Amino acid sequence: MFLGRYIDMFFIGKKIRRNSLLMQQVFTFLFFAIVLLCLFPLYAIQKGVKPYSDNKEVNRYIKEVYVRNVPENFDSQKITICFGLKSKKTRRYYNYIRIGDESKGPSGYVEILSHLYDTYQEAISASKTYKGIIESKVGLLKCDFSQVPDAYSKSFVCNYYDITNIDNSPDIKQYMRKNRMLIETTKVKTKALKKAINGKNTYQCEDQFADLSEVVIYRNGRRVKPENYTLFKQGKVQFNDCEKVVQGQVFFEYDRNVKHYKPYSNDLSCDVSEFQDVHNGSEGMMYSFVPDPTGEKRNVLMINCKSLLKEASNMRQQFSLAKYPLTYFKDRIKFFLPEDMKEAMLSYPKAITWFSIQGSWCNFGSSTGQKTDMYSGSANSFGISKPAPDSKELYFHLLCRRRHCDVNIGLENYDDLNDELSSFLVKAGEWITIEREWKVGNPGICNHTIIDSEGRHEFYVNAYNSVCDPENEPERYADRYAGTNPYNVCFPFICKLYTSKELAQYCIDMIGSCYLYYKDYELIEAENVNALNKE
Repeated sequence: MFLGRYIDMFFIGKKIRRNSLLMQQVFTFLFFAIVLLCLFPLYAIQKGVKPYSDNKEVNRYIKEVYVRNVPENFDSQKITICFGLKSKKTRRYYNYIRIGDESKGPSGYVEILSHLYDTYQEAISASKTYKGIIESKVGLLKCDFSQVPDAYSKSFVCNYYDITNIDNSPDIKQYMRKNRMLIETTKVKTKALKKAINGKNTYQCEDQFADLSEVVIYRNGRRVKPENYTLFKQGKVQFNDCEKVVQGQVFFEYDRNVKHYKPYSNDLSCDVSEFQDVHNGSEGMMYSFVPDPTGEKRNVLMINCKSLLKEASNMRQQFSLAKYPLTYFKDRIKFFLPEDMKEAMLSYPKAITWFSIQGSWCNFGSSTGQKTDMYSGSANSFGISKPAPDSKELYFHLLCRRRHCDVNIGLENYDDLNDELSSFLVKAGEWITIEREWKVGNPGICNHTIIDSEGRHEFYVNAYNSVCDPENEPERYADRYAGTNPYNVCFPFICKLYTSKELAQYCIDMIGSCYLYYKDYELIEAENVNALNKE
């Protein structure tokens, strides 16, 4: 019995020691867990992850802010939030978030969020949806107002970090990179174009949009001293020493800044307010949203002219993607030529050389928009043509032009660089997809892919030398450059109907109107190279 009791005590003691050891391990684990929980916030702070402000109430709703363009009297220490306010001017209800000091007027703050609603309830309901990263023209806002009280209005003094520095806002920086909104700068080395040698010892940089303010030029593998060359603004270098170039060995090394724009789409069923509208030749705008002509249950954009003004010289209704200055883009749209329009155009007693349905345009060297400040431009026009008066079919027509502006008389002159007809016919009575790839420069790109019921058709022109050369005509352009970068405004016409008064009137007389249909516009890819002064 004594032996049995001893054995029991032995096992009980062993169990107690085991439990004690287990408790020590648990306490040790909890201790390290507590230490880690304390260290992780400290580590995050050391890594630069900060709260939005020193105000806990603000931080409940707003996490980060990025303002793109800071106004003159901007004060980043203040913020005003107001939901459900009735506007005295419009009598509608206002939701807004203002960063800056309102007392300093429009130059002291930006409205990072600004929405008007017809009713108070619509405004309050909308405020609950402000969650995630909200993008506006003036900046980005990372927020969560889903639990905000009704009619929330408050002004705060924030004392938060520099909101113009997106490196302090990693989530917003990631968002911008994902949506292709960041400017990317890379060091590149570009060879001079052999075909662009204009004059003795003069060479053209292939990338005409390069920022050559801090360029390094190499010749025959060696760096050239700045005193041995003259660098012009359009990317040309002229050597003024006597050393010869061996087999075109001239290179430009520089920073290349590229801003990529995120894809954009508009089905053109109800709204074109984001596009720039230009119209003339008729009283008022010449477009409406109507049922799809093929019977699909949706609306499409119809451009339609039913009457012309007596003083009209032409008929035009066009929409341009003028939000960004682009130097390169790819886009896509669907186009519909009605059967009766085709018959009217074929019965027209003359050849048709001007019936534009798309295009693109660049103004170079003008920051004011005045013709006397421009020194060149380029354009392409994509349209429909009837080659001869008695032609039995219609064809696509692609024209690339280079524009000069005579600074002495202020008139435009054009050089037709490429003028091509498609080898395939224009199909009427069906939706045709038009895909474009376009780039300004030497060499430029002007490619069109047409997709109809018979398949894909490639149609392009050689767009080399689509910009003119002011450096070779100094007496003509003198000192009329606008800034260090001559390429300011480049934008595409996404759709249009632009033709002569005579042809438009003929169609109106024959079938009652001159009209086309469009739908489903997509900006697939777009970039702006070093034209960063007009964002």
